Amino acid sequence: MFLSSLFSSSSCHVPQSGLDWTIEKYRIPSSLNSVLPENDTAIYPFKPGKIGIYTRMFDYFNYRLLLTKFLVDVLMFHQVQLSQMNSFGLAKVCHFELSCRGLDSDPDLDVFRAFYRFNRTGDWYTFEVRNKNATCFSWITSSIKNWKDRFFLVDDRCISSKMA
Repeated sequence: MFLSSLFSSSSCHVPQSGLDWTIEKYRIPSSLNSVLPENDTAIYPFKPGKIGIYTRMFDYFNYRLLLTKFLVDVLMFHQVQLSQMNSFGLAKVCHFELSCRGLDSDPDLDVFRAFYRFNRTGDWYTFEVRNKNATCFSWITSSIKNWKDRFFLVDDRCISSKMA
């Protein structure tokens, strides 16, 4: 019930040229069979064998397909789908992982959870800083317009079978 109300108001507004540009710019493998949903189709309910990917995740938060093992581990731990997450929460996961890799360390879920707590914000899930004095980054975009209506579908094999 929650999922259907969450996603039913967002339908895709990406033209084919926008999808082609996204695929080329972010080097999305053709083997993932990226497609636009049919007209006025919401991101949920999920189509068998496909998942929805918001384009703003690439534009603003440096996500790439295939998804990293750390991101999949975080989502599986919290039992949420990628398309249920607020882009700002995903940015925190990405920044944490990049910071760890920049320090020549593997990202660790327990350490991530020491910095961030999982929270619901409106209809979306996100991660909030546990201690405002201990952040992993100093600046993040604070506003994105129309991010929920810019998505496309890819084969669900880009994520763990346990999440699909």
